[in-house]
Amino acid sequence: MASDTQDTQHAQTTIDDVRHDPYVLTKEKIQEPPTGLKQSLKFLGPGMITSAAVVGSGELITATTLGSRVGMMLLWLIFVSTFVKVFIQVELARWSISTGKPAIFGYDEVKPTIAGHGWPSYIVLIMFFQFVTGQAGVIGAAGVTTRTAAAAEPLGVAIHGIRRAESVTGPIAGQTILVNGCGPIGAFLIGAAKHFGAAEVYACDLADLSLGHARDMGADHLINPTRDELPHDVPLVFDCSGAPAAIDGLLRATRRGGTLVQVGNLPGQPAPIGLGQLVTREITYIGSYRFIDEVTDALEAMASGLDVEPLLTHEFPIGEAPAAFATAADRSTGSSKVLLKLS
Repeated sequence: MASDTQDTQHAQTTIDDVRHDPYVLTKEKIQEPPTGLKQSLKFLGPGMITSAAVVGSGELITATTLGSRVGMMLLWLIFVSTFVKVFIQVELARWSISTGKPAIFGYDEVKPTIAGHGWPSYIVLIMFFQFVTGQAGVIGAAGVTTRTAAAAEPLGVAIHGIRRAESVTGPIAGQTILVNGCGPIGAFLIGAAKHFGAAEVYACDLADLSLGHARDMGADHLINPTRDELPHDVPLVFDCSGAPAAIDGLLRATRRGGTLVQVGNLPGQPAPIGLGQLVTREITYIGSYRFIDEVTDALEAMASGLDVEPLLTHEFPIGEAPAAFATAADRSTGSSKVLLKLS
């Protein structure tokens, strides 16, 4: 009886541990498909909610505006586009799988071309501007300015890294963490971690200017490894530098049985990395790539008090884009996130 109780508790713990991980599908989450009309109707409500959840701001704003102007006149377009969309997406997927290239590359191969690009590429560009316009409406509704909302994507990357960690360690609230690499993503991760309740944050970087940004985002301890030692026995470590040479030291800083999350992209070519500590200290090493839907979490975090202004260090008009890119590339300028103002 005691063994059964322990097994049940272990199973529940396992379920709780993976509740934040979008890549884990447990047996408890799998349901048998409905049979018959009556059973299918039970899924109608959740299905409609799920469908509504994937409706983007473009559809929400454009479709309702168009509907109010033309009424039922374009109802036929919904049926036609829904039918055609399935075949287009299937063919795009088949092309990408067979060629190993993203669909946007295929658009450029469609004749006739305009200025060296296939005409579908320009359709995508127009759709992108429509998407940006729609997002602006959502951002305004969330109470976030377009200036700070420009940070939603990199902040979303940082939050995704935190969510990946939480799938192993549980909520970050109350934890001590180490963030290596305090460029924009690392600094955003520090701010997000403090916003979500991290108790103590160590920030590590070779550049004192970057450590200054980390301090502004709430880091409790600043470490420059050229003169300071890394802390020991940190339960949760994030590498946002993507530098292979840093991994061995970070593993040594991680507590035995702790977790190291790789947020920064490692080089595409082979590189020597010391992983001995990964085995002997039984460390969990997980990767984090971009984001899934954490951009929404980023907007909500900013709306609820996460201040990203310290990282929005420079702003240029669109006509000075070359200077903006040069500033962003030169870390001696103290830049973190450089903004281009469209108007």
